[in-house]
Amino acid sequence: MIPKRSGYNLAYSIGICSNVDMRKLFSLNGLFLAMILSVALANLKARAMSEEEHSLALGFALGTPTGLSGRYLLDGRDSLSSVLGWTDHHINMHVDYIRMREDLFKIDKAPIDAYYGGGVILWQKEDKGDVENRLGVRIPGGLMLQIEDPNLEFFIELAVVLNLVPSTIATANFNIGLRYQFF
Repeated sequence: MIPKRSGYNLAYSIGICSNVDMRKLFSLNGLFLAMILSVALANLKARAMSEEEHSLALGFALGTPTGLSGRYLLDGRDSLSSVLGWTDHHINMHVDYIRMREDLFKIDKAPIDAYYGGGVILWQKEDKGDVENRLGVRIPGGLMLQIEDPNLEFFIELAVVLNLVPSTIATANFNIGLRYQFF
């Protein structure tokens, strides 16, 4: 028997969306894109005026949640990282400000970077026709391997999540993923 938690089956926490209302998915997707675009546009002026390297990486994340992943490098050490994910009964979106600690160690001359940060999480759960929205904070930490040719980044992340609205609940998220760096 699979244990249950918070009204949804844990077996679905790494599954693929099957019963999610597409209107809700698109409304949250629009919110997710608006947040990413507003941050990216706010940094275009700084990017044009600076010679520091900036990059946008897009890919996927598996775990809790499973979904689309993005990272925008603000400067040499700071980034915005996000995932728009889903399970069978809820849609999850988070955006984190992360700081890199480069070259923590190396595997076959490939540097492994560590990162940590803080962010916000929004998710919407539907259970038997009832809809519940939650808002909370996240404290992520992880490891990232960046490969230069092709421009890929592999990451593994664990985050402590404190949902604040409508009630206080502490949980955790775990993801592994792969992103392609566009520039």
